[in-house]
Amino acid sequence: ILKKGFFKTSSTNFYRDYIGVDDLFSIITRIINMDLSNSCFDICSKKIISKKEIINYFEKKYQLKVKYTDNDEINNKFYYSTNYKLFKLIKFKPKFSSMDTIKKESEKILKNLSV
Repeated sequence: ILKKGFFKTSSTNFYRDYIGVDDLFSIITRIINMDLSNSCFDICSKKIISKKEIINYFEKKYQLKVKYTDNDEINNKFYYSTNYKLFKLIKFKPKFSSMDTIKKESEKILKNLSV
């Protein structure tokens, strides 16, 4: 983005989940306060996101140029948790979607890099 070059990627779409710092902090705090700190849990954001949605965002917001290839190296097109057991246990609902997190964090990163 900063160099205005092309981003090369396969045309294969996939889905991921990116949890935001604020939600992560809230979850960790609740786990510690409920004395569940020696346990293992899956966590997730409010909503997953596709690669296509991410690319569309960066094309519109930052004029990202994309070159699609036929190279498909994605083994798992759907890689995210659907286990909401922890959220029921700690009575928590994520506030931020994967897109919210990508927007917020990419703005911070790009702002710091362009200074």
